Amino acid sequence: MLLQAEARHESMLAAPCQCTIVSHVNPFSRKTSGTLLTLAIAFALLSLPAARPAQAQQRQAMTAIGDGSNLWIIRVTEAGDKFTLMHRKPTDLPETRLTPLPEPIFGRIAPNGIAAGQGKLLLVYSDQSVQSIRVVEDSAGRRGFSDLMLPSLPKGAALRSLTVGQSGPWALVRIEDPKVLEAIDQPDVKPSPKIDAKKETKEDDDNAPAKDAGKNDGTDKLLKTPPATPSNDRPQVKADRLLQLKGDRWISIPMPADWPKDAEGWIVNQFPGDEHPLLIVATEAPRVIRTYRWVTGDAKQPGQWTRRDRATEHVINLPPNTASQQLVVARRTNAQGKIEVVFSAVRQEELAEIGTLSLPDPIASWSITTLGDRLALIAESEEKLLMRRIDITGNVIDVEPMPLQSQPPPLGPVADLFVFIAVLMLATPMLILMLRRDPSAPIVELPASLRLGDLPLRGIAAAIDLAPCVGAVVFFWQVSVMDLIDAWPGNSGGWEAMIPGLVVIGSFVGYSALSEVFFATTIGKAIMGLRITGLKGEPPDVWQVLSRNGLKALDLIAPPLIIFAIISPSRQRLGDVVARTVVVTRVKPDDDDPNIRKDNRSDKAKPLDPRPHKPGKKE
Repeated sequence: MLLQAEARHESMLAAPCQCTIVSHVNPFSRKTSGTLLTLAIAFALLSLPAARPAQAQQRQAMTAIGDGSNLWIIRVTEAGDKFTLMHRKPTDLPETRLTPLPEPIFGRIAPNGIAAGQGKLLLVYSDQSVQSIRVVEDSAGRRGFSDLMLPSLPKGAALRSLTVGQSGPWALVRIEDPKVLEAIDQPDVKPSPKIDAKKETKEDDDNAPAKDAGKNDGTDKLLKTPPATPSNDRPQVKADRLLQLKGDRWISIPMPADWPKDAEGWIVNQFPGDEHPLLIVATEAPRVIRTYRWVTGDAKQPGQWTRRDRATEHVINLPPNTASQQLVVARRTNAQGKIEVVFSAVRQEELAEIGTLSLPDPIASWSITTLGDRLALIAESEEKLLMRRIDITGNVIDVEPMPLQSQPPPLGPVADLFVFIAVLMLATPMLILMLRRDPSAPIVELPASLRLGDLPLRGIAAAIDLAPCVGAVVFFWQVSVMDLIDAWPGNSGGWEAMIPGLVVIGSFVGYSALSEVFFATTIGKAIMGLRITGLKGEPPDVWQVLSRNGLKALDLIAPPLIIFAIISPSRQRLGDVVARTVVVTRVKPDDDDPNIRKDNRSDKAKPLDPRPHKPGKKE
């Protein structure tokens, strides 16, 4: 679902390139201490989106859309560049609250770019990109959301209507650019510079769309009805096309030959097994509701569109809906002081009025939609959502408006911000105390038999040590590695969501500390030939081991803190700096390290005691 941290991490990693790398062994002189402290805080602040200050709430416009299994509430900000999404099921009890997405979605929704069906919400954005969102539930009934980006609609096609059926998404678009129209009608034909478009024959123009259309929808020669707008209308201003998403592209499906271009038109999936959506047109002169239904052909009779007109006394000015597989149209009355909507069922020969729903003013925004086997009028009044429902027989379900309350905003940003502030509160004082010490104290002076461990080897060792902790959590919590990463503390979306990540961090820190207390190394470090020592190569004290491992949690929650190991000549993490430890490896007899003097190779170094050194005990 619904998500954008790559750019922030790129900016974090790019900034250190502007720093001056200190070449001497003491990386924390008075001159550089302020720079390093500023870098640490800046990197940490950028590492989590939760640390960003919350923007002032903007006025939002509400849109409701539903189908037989879901109700979606979309609240778009006044600027139109982002929106919040809430969800409810028709089977939920009246007191059940709407389930919101943890964070707003950034994007500008195109006009008529919202549809619901087959348990999915379909969104089309102003850049023609298409997104599908669905609800997922775990074994405990907790709801979440997942999303999928679909192929974009053709550029230059204005969306008129959108629907989702068993055969996939459908779009009714209007095209005013002849080149775009030609690309849609003949997607497999590549233009040749030797052919003059003005010299094309009328026969070629008339036949090309029919061939394409027959190939696209699988009817081939059974197709009887020609396209709504023949190809010789390309110089004209307006042309409508019916598009279906098949595979990785939108293809053009033939429309009725008498499709009116200037009337209000929609597409609706009335029956689950329909091969094509139902085309609906509301004309004003004369006032009729016209439907086009696709009849599948056979070996004797090719498929074709069938048309049926129903006269109406009123102008239908609202999108149609379906409830219990019954097509329903609606219109708003001119009633003063309230929003009043009249629903009518589209029967075989006429419109049959179902009933009326109304809500009192002031109304900021409102929508009508399907909610299970019922129709609903949902409005936002004084920042409250109200709903009234009516069934297909005209029985009003809600005599009084039913309030729709959203669940409290998820504590995800608050929880992540809390964790992040805790990381800064722990890391910053340690840095300050460390920087105010005697500058000569933290100088690294290793014996000739030892040298600093390489960072790639340390990374591999950390991965080896971390793998069992991740594997155990993945197994017992039944989550994937990607889900674990998405819900990592600091970017989890809530306290409960970050528990698996906290268990991984806690088990990793505990195992590393326990192993280093007794052996001054871990399994991963031992495999890579690494161990922990003091600054002069002596075995670490217990407090040093506990300090360096305790601060590993900060590195895992705020990964940019690892920059200390990169910019430090002694390759020390924040925990190593505070604990005055280094990660070392033994010098092999044939190891040609430029940092080790040849004449010191014969120095007799005391072998390292794997047991931690106890404070106060003399060697």
